[in-house]
This record gives sequence, structure tokens and C-alpha cells, in this order.
Amino acid sequence: MRPEGPDERNPFRGILGKTMATHFPDTRNDLISAAMYCFAEHGYDGASIRMIAQRAGRPVSLIGHHFGGKEGLYLEVFRYLIAGGLTSLVKEGDPPPDSVEEAVRTFRGLICALYASACPEDPAMDDWRRMGTRLLLSEMRDPRPEILALLQSHLQPWVDRMKVCIKRLRPDLAEAEVILLGTSIMGQVGSQSLMAGVTRAIWGRPDLDAVRSAEILAEFCLQGLGVSPRG
Repeated sequence: MRPEGPDERNPFRGILGKTMATHFPDTRNDLISAAMYCFAEHGYDGASIRMIAQRAGRPVSLIGHHFGGKEGLYLEVFRYLIAGGLTSLVKEGDPPPDSVEEAVRTFRGLICALYASACPEDPAMDDWRRMGTRLLLSEMRDPRPEILALLQSHLQPWVDRMKVCIKRLRPDLAEAEVILLGTSIMGQVGSQSLMAGVTRAIWGRPDLDAVRSAEILAEFCLQGLGVSPRG
């Protein structure tokens, strides 16, 4: 029987297997998780398909069979990183907030959803998040159009709903001001994940669960907007 926990060839087998096993056969699971490790450690150009296949313990030919080559595998890694973490940030069919009180509640919910997806509490996910963060940061410097399209498709519903909330809470703001505040709010939440290693080294690990952390960030952002956190 194949082991479920991490092994020397593929330290992410157990981590990714928990969430991917129901969607992908073992072969795709192994190749995607090994590729994430190799791309994060060596970059796109430095990670060869032979290196990835060797780490996954699979034949090189299967990369072409499942993904069409290294570029397709790279895109699939990001599809998993983005879709696996950012789905269900906004419930489809939810009506827009029609009052300040409802906008405050929706605003809180959006921040909590983004925080929960960006900052998983499971310690077993620390290596996964570290590698994923390294990959995301490398793409942010010069993003490929395909990666931008993935980010947009999964984040746009959250962005659209956040803009509606900000406009409801601060109807005096111009569109450019709403966008500036929205990107600042997203940055505050995202930095909790992207800078987790540096933050822990400098500040230490906060003794707060994800729910309370998200609530504090939501209150901080609401106060920055000049809105009472209580609505």
C-alpha cells in the first residue's frame, strides 16, 4: 500500500492528498505536488520535467500525457493554489447589502473568507503555504497572462462585492478612492500569509485563532473607513 504521509521524494504527498485525492488520481496528485516544490525551490527555468518526475517518483512521459508539458504543469500548480484557496469567497446569488448595517456584516464576512483561505490554521499546511507563497511572489514580479486570468476569475467576485460594501459605507468616495481602499484592505489580509515567515521571526507567532484574527482585521479596516465596527 502506498504511504499517505510525506516522504523524501515528495514531502507534499500527505498535505495535498487530503484535498486533491477526491479530484485527481494519484499520478496527477504526485506530479502537481512535486512540481510545486520544484518550481518554488528552483524557479520555472531551473526546474526540469525530469527533476519533477524524479521527485514524484513517476515517469517523465506522464507529465506530457497529463499536462502537455512543463508549461501546462506550471499552470496546473497555480490553478490548484488559486482555486484551492480562493473558492467560495462569495456565495453566488447573495443580494448586495441594502443598508449600512448589512454592508458592515457583509464586509466582515468578506474579510473572514479571504483570511481563512489565505491563512489556514493547520500546522501541517505551513510548508505548503511557504512554497505556495514563494511561487505567488515570483509571479507577482512579472505575471504570466494565464496566471492573471486565474487570479481574476477567482478574486473578481470578492472584489466586486467589497467595492459595493465600501461604496455603501462611504458613498462620498470617488471610484479611484474606493479602489485604493479596496486594494489596501486586500493587502492587509494577504500580507498575513505572504509575510508569515518574516512576521513570526520579528513579532513571534500570535496566540489567536483565524476567526478572531479576521475579526480584528475587519474592525481595524472599518475604523479606517471611519465606520463603526458595530454598524
